[in-house]
Formats: sequence, C-alpha cells, structure tokens
Amino acid sequence: MGGLIMERRLRRHPALATAALLILAAGSARAVEYANIDVVDGSPSNTTPPTVTIPSGQSTPNFFVDPGSVVGEIPIRIGASAADDAAGGILIANVREILRQPVEATQSISASPSIVWDDDPTSVNTRNVSGGMAIVTDRAGNDGLGAAYPLGSNFNINVAGAYFPFSEGWKGATVWASVQNAIELDMIAGSSGIQLGTHVKPNFFFDTPFDQSDSNDLGNHFVSIPGVTDSRQQGILLTMHAKNEDNFTAVSHTADGDGWQLNTRGNQQDSPSNGESKPFSFVFVPLGTPNVTMAAIHGATGTANEPVAVLKSGANFTLAKTTDGLSGTYRLTIDGHSPTTGALFVQTGSSLTGNGGLPADTLVSYKPDNDGWIITSDDLMNV
Repeated sequence: MGGLIMERRLRRHPALATAALLILAAGSARAVEYANIDVVDGSPSNTTPPTVTIPSGQSTPNFFVDPGSVVGEIPIRIGASAADDAAGGILIANVREILRQPVEATQSISASPSIVWDDDPTSVNTRNVSGGMAIVTDRAGNDGLGAAYPLGSNFNINVAGAYFPFSEGWKGATVWASVQNAIELDMIAGSSGIQLGTHVKPNFFFDTPFDQSDSNDLGNHFVSIPGVTDSRQQGILLTMHAKNEDNFTAVSHTADGDGWQLNTRGNQQDSPSNGESKPFSFVFVPLGTPNVTMAAIHGATGTANEPVAVLKSGANFTLAKTTDGLSGTYRLTIDGHSPTTGALFVQTGSSLTGNGGLPADTLVSYKPDNDGWIITSDDLMNV
C-alpha cells in the first residue's frame, strides 16, 4: 500500500512581544456583538466555498454569518440588515486556529486576518450588499506550499469576530484611499470627533517630508483617540487591515503615550520597519470596561522570563509559557470563562523592549484548549 507522510513544518517562535489580549462576554454595559466562527473546507479547499457556522451558544443575538462565503471571505451581518454595518461601527477579527493543513497543501499553513467592506473592489463574497462587511483570512509567510496556495492567497481557517457599534459610544474609524490602490489614504469614516490629519495621520512616522518611494515610510500610521491622554495606561487599541489583500496590522503605543503607531504590512514581510500604505480600521477599548477582561502582556519580563501583564483589568487570568520548548507559545486561562463563553482577541504589540514605538513583526493567533487557549507568537516570514 502506498502512502504519503506529511511533516509539520518547523516554525520560528520568538518571545512574545508586548501584546494585547481581550475576551468579550455577554452583558457588557456597552453593547458589543461577537461570535466564534467555525469554517470547514470544501473540496477542493482552495476553490470550493467552505461551510461556515457559529457554534451554538457562542455568539451574541445580533451577530450573523450571511450566505455568500467564499474561500477566505465570510460575509457578516449585525442585526436585521448588513447595509448600515460599515457606517455604524468597527469589525474586528482574529484567527482562532494556529495551523491548518488542507489536502491540497504540502504542509501546515498559518493565516492572517483582515476585514473588507462589500463595496471595496477587492471583496469577493457573493452576498455583495452595499454597506456590508466581511472577515478575510489569507495564508501567511513565504514558505512554498504548492500550487493550490501561492503566496498571499485566500485561505479558510476558524475565526472570531466582534462588532463595536458607534451608537454604544465606541471610538474608532476606518481609513482608506479615495483612489483604488493609491498610497495616499485620504478618506475616513468613524465615530464622532475623530478627524483625519488630527487624530489619524497616515504614513506619518520616519522621514519628513514623506517619501512614498521609501518602503520605510509606508504603512506606519499615527492614531490618537479624543479624550485619551496616555495610550500606555488608559486602554487597548484593536486594529485591522481593511481590504481583501495579503496584509495585516500591528500596533504599539508611542513611547511618550500620545497615541499609537499602527503598522499595515504584508504578511510575508520580515522587517518591522517595512510596511504598505493600506486601508485600516481601529477601535479603542478603555481599561476597566465592564464584562471585558483585557491586558497588555510582555512575553518575557519576569525574573524567569515569564510573561507579565503591564496593563490589565477584568477577571483574574493566568498566562504561562507552555512546556513544549517553543518560546513563543503560551497557555491562557481566565477565571469564569472558557473558549465557549466569550470571544478572545489577541494582537501583537511593541518590540521586545516593551517601551512602545515600532510594532513587532509577528502574527499572534490562538486555538481553544479545553478550559483555556493556546496562544502563539509567530515570527515572519517563515510562519
């Protein structure tokens, strides 16, 4: 009998850079709609639409998956109609599965999350409702994985999604270019008071004046939130790339706390200084938000290089390195919660110094693990 043995590829796991973790639970004083979403491959997995479902009891009442999913793009609806979702709030997504190996791939694959508006030319879901939004997932890294999954291709993987409505007081915005694929990001839609050029400055860091031919200038954006005077202490900024392309975001508070540096970058790029000028979304979650457990974590600050929370509120939790020898892998448990009682969101933060400034060039993803979660920080490019 013939056969083929597939090996799980070796992956680089750096120490976890300062990162944000946040679990949403029902009953928040500010309404948030969320869901855990399971995605089952079609056959073949790279061309056939997947089967997409929300597990029973793992969502709020107004979060829905609409018909029309395709490989790597899931149309989301909040409430009775999707037509006002893009204008009414911010959609955040997280990969909820560390690795997947479809039949058509030569080895296991990691993925990066994005969101996209149905009105964007890069959106490919078949619902296509003006004003609607979708969750996007792409294969990450630059390993050769076979013809079915070229670099940056759309890729099915389990996800979590959360929608923060402006009507509930959430502060955030989406920024994009009025001309498709233009470098200048000159459009904004968001909560009251957030202004382009004042609170949001695209391609702001490094050289002055801005040099669009220099990759070090691209994709490094400044964000501040009205009323937030110290981004290091007052909460967490959740961010998303907002287009169906092979990019993702990383974010870090600035060193002096006047805002955040938000980086939009390709999911195959290795240097944290390189980026791409791409649309992005963000929403601010204040420290102490009821029914939200949140923290900014430095992965190797303790006396034994254990992870340490530099900012936290909500329920007590435990985050510890796993014993499998992978330095960027951790196990999280939260008192009173499990992977079925809420939705977890994690993202990369500042570089290993934890002092703010340039975000780290890592993908942070997780998977449910009985009463907790396994969280992995993966270094680009070989993830």
